[in-house]
Amino acid sequence: MGDSFMHRARMADLYPDGLPNVDLSVAVALEAERLASKYGKDTFDCEALISILGVGRNNVRDLMRSNHFPTLAIGGRKVVSAIALAKWMMANDLPPATSC
Repeated sequence: MGDSFMHRARMADLYPDGLPNVDLSVAVALEAERLASKYGKDTFDCEALISILGVGRNNVRDLMRSNHFPTLAIGGRKVVSAIALAKWMMANDLPPATSC
């Protein structure tokens, strides 16, 4: 089973009546810290985003080219910071590490 499924199952067990009200900035910071710790870096390139988001290379490349995704251009490379990714994921109501 995918990491995302297990994460949602644990959350449902911990909070059967729904998640408590949490300050979004705290949730974003905690998720950014979790992502940075899990993947061992503070910025993510296309390859890392494929793993994190659980989507294909073409989808990640399209996402990184869009104006609605918080990429940074470093030389000829595009990356996204852990904090910007966590904020974007929460703003778009995406669970972390989705998988098929």
